[in-house]
Amino acid sequence: MKKISFYTLLTCGLGFAFNAYAAQAPKGDPAKGFYVFSNICNQCHGMKQVHYGDMLALGIPAKEIQSWAGRHQIPDGLNDEGLLKQRQATVFDAIEMPYPTENAAQKANHGDVPPDLSHLSSFLKDGAPYVQKMLLSYQKPPENIKLEPGLFYNPVALTHHHKFKMPPPFEQESALRLVYPDGKHPTDQQMAEDVTSFLAWIDDPHESARHLSGILISLYLVLVGIAAFIWRSNVWKK
Repeated sequence: MKKISFYTLLTCGLGFAFNAYAAQAPKGDPAKGFYVFSNICNQCHGMKQVHYGDMLALGIPAKEIQSWAGRHQIPDGLNDEGLLKQRQATVFDAIEMPYPTENAAQKANHGDVPPDLSHLSSFLKDGAPYVQKMLLSYQKPPENIKLEPGLFYNPVALTHHHKFKMPPPFEQESALRLVYPDGKHPTDQQMAEDVTSFLAWIDDPHESARHLSGILISLYLVLVGIAAFIWRSNVWKK
């Protein structure tokens, strides 16, 4: 029987742990995805179960978060005449849609209210990978499909004849102007990867930590197994 060195076993164990972690780790950068969401997605969508201040956990500077929140108005009860009041959002507020009411949201979006993105990754069957694929799949419709005004064709969309009311987000002017903090303008692929990574983080901020813990535990068990194998080999030699 060919002798297996400790170095070979250790290398295999480390390789297994690294590959397992790499398979679980998202491709995009959630911190960069924040800029995609705040500049593009948040023009229509909100995240009611998330607060502006939660972005601090991604390392986003407090001044940027305050500036972003300050661009939004949120409901603040009724005035003396019974009309809806609004005030400037703060870092302690939930991230609402940029519409004063649902009726206003419907009028601006061809009769539909843009879905809340707080838990989109877990709500959809294939989660973040589906969102990323959908964002990059807009195209001209086949000749046998006629698009009504305000509709777009996306073969990945889970709608009748794949007709979709959401316009291609990366063709908006805000997407064309977007520049990351490193000074680079991201490609459509980069924006899709980053924003889906951001949405996955929003849905479960501790997922990456759990994955890493699982990999470290697996690595520990591999090392224990290697040590047991070496000990057993030495005992048999005697």
